[in-house]
Amino acid sequence: LTNDFTLLEMPAPNIFINRKLKDLDLREQYGIQVYLIKKHDEEGIAGKRMIKVVPKADTIIGEGDVLLLAGSPDALIKLQKL
Repeated sequence: LTNDFTLLEMPAPNIFINRKLKDLDLREQYGIQVYLIKKHDEEGIAGKRMIKVVPKADTIIGEGDVLLLAGSPDALIKLQKL
């Protein structure tokens, strides 16, 4: 997007699993916003995914979730190292 702002899609780090977005406080801690969460289909259909377009503060990060994040390149690199 720009040198100061970029998007990154990454698997949820293990320390995020079973935690609410609001409890992670990513915006305050890292300056990062979660825009989308790709979750496994709740019916367990193999390989099927659904996209939560606008996750809410109470959205719980699950095992296997993939996050679409926005923030500075430095903040995103720091988050990837968790």
